[in-house]
Amino acid sequence: MPKLTSRPGLRFAVALTSAVLLTSACGTRAEDTSSSAGATSTTAADAGAAPEVPTDPGTAAGAPADSPASAAPVSPGATGGSAPAAGGSTGTTAPRSGSAAAPKSGSPNKASGSSAASPAPSSGSGASAAPGGSSGGGAKASPAPGAGAAPAPAAPVAPPGDSPIIIASIGILSGPAGGALAPNVQGTQMWVKWINSKGGINGHPVKLYVYDDQGDPAKHRAQAQEAIEKQKAIALVMNNEAIAGRGSFDYINSKKIPVIGNEGASPWYYESPYYFTQAPTGDANFYAAVGAAAPVLAKDHKKYGSIVCVEAPACDQADSVPWEAAGELGFEPVYRARASIAQPDYTAECLAARNAGVQSLLVFLDPAGINRVVTACTRQGFKPKYITANSLVVDAQKDVPQLDGMVASTPVFPWFQGNTPATREYQEVYKIHGKGLAPGVGGPTGWVSAKLFERAAAGMPEPPTSAYLLKNLYSLKNDTLGGLTQPHTFTEGRNAVPKACWFTIVIKDKAWTSPDNYAQHCKQ
Repeated sequence: MPKLTSRPGLRFAVALTSAVLLTSACGTRAEDTSSSAGATSTTAADAGAAPEVPTDPGTAAGAPADSPASAAPVSPGATGGSAPAAGGSTGTTAPRSGSAAAPKSGSPNKASGSSAASPAPSSGSGASAAPGGSSGGGAKASPAPGAGAAPAPAAPVAPPGDSPIIIASIGILSGPAGGALAPNVQGTQMWVKWINSKGGINGHPVKLYVYDDQGDPAKHRAQAQEAIEKQKAIALVMNNEAIAGRGSFDYINSKKIPVIGNEGASPWYYESPYYFTQAPTGDANFYAAVGAAAPVLAKDHKKYGSIVCVEAPACDQADSVPWEAAGELGFEPVYRARASIAQPDYTAECLAARNAGVQSLLVFLDPAGINRVVTACTRQGFKPKYITANSLVVDAQKDVPQLDGMVASTPVFPWFQGNTPATREYQEVYKIHGKGLAPGVGGPTGWVSAKLFERAAAGMPEPPTSAYLLKNLYSLKNDTLGGLTQPHTFTEGRNAVPKACWFTIVIKDKAWTSPDNYAQHCKQ
């Protein structure tokens, strides 16, 4: 049985986040600030404004107006996002205490002394509450505590403050990989707009700086130092740091700054008490792909095969962990291939899988690579049921006829769910602030990172401090944030424990669906 542990030195470049990370270059930073001179500000009153992930070539976040910096928002594409491009400077405005941006008609009211939002009404976006619900976990998995899990006791609310709570997001945002991962950060930016429209957290506006490390560990380290020492960030939130994040690991530990949330493939989040993953990361996510597929496919599509990337060391784990788990979960593994994401055609792999009798085929390539596999296999008359996971899942896949029946795992709530107070809140906020954020796993990934931060920041005193966040994070016990993610328990002085949890989603009749009424499952 694969052991879900962290692996020192493992640099995840492909598989769950986007297998195209090897194309990254160097030299760009990004900025999302509410106060930099010369920045064009947006506020929560800008209903429908798209979340933005701007770049700032060669210039630190917070650059003065006369700097040579330029920036532009990311426009999500078919794979969930596109690489940032040069353009006009932009940012996210955080209203000051007592002067929150006036909401438009129907916008949430300002929260007084609390970070918890009242449940929003259903958005009517197609997600509907399903009565009852089955466990649907299958072998080796069972439902985890969901929306009914009790949150940690509310922290005493300090007198309202007015100084900003400064946070930063550092990770790869340029090139094809940045395009695939941009929705993660956009989900967090959407939360910033929303929370500031409500008056911030206990009167504190939230200011978010976003940096593009271009996949360079040295740049990631320098940007972390700048964010913490110059910009005075008290936390890093939603880091797309699978390639370069290890470069800041020792520095972060020395500063005792909480790092909250990642793209789902950074195993060092289980190696430090200052790292807090919002959902499973590393091997746990690799396991989840087969854990989700087995109850749906193993009985009638038993013969299992896989096509997995070769470009990075982590591809080895993306290959081995699901392969070892498949047999234990009821599949019969019969075909195992490695392929490059750069291949224009996968006919040879499709023919070999067909000849081996594969009925269920896991594909860990980038979304474009998955499409090329489907095209090649269809040409050969080979039509297996497909399996994939996490950031490789994009909403547009539902429109590909050959992918009908595809099973995928998502580490946080599905983007189309809206049958609980916590998921209805997301749907309502998405309607107001999510224009331009492509539907898929990315938005909820960044949103849940921000919600975990919000839980830790509740009742923030004056001045905001990292120590306050850490104290509240260490108080969490089996907290699922209202059913949005796995149960979280963090303990002071101890590393988080790896745990494979997931939600299962399936394409059926040109729509993404939940086969088990949004049950969450965890490997026991």
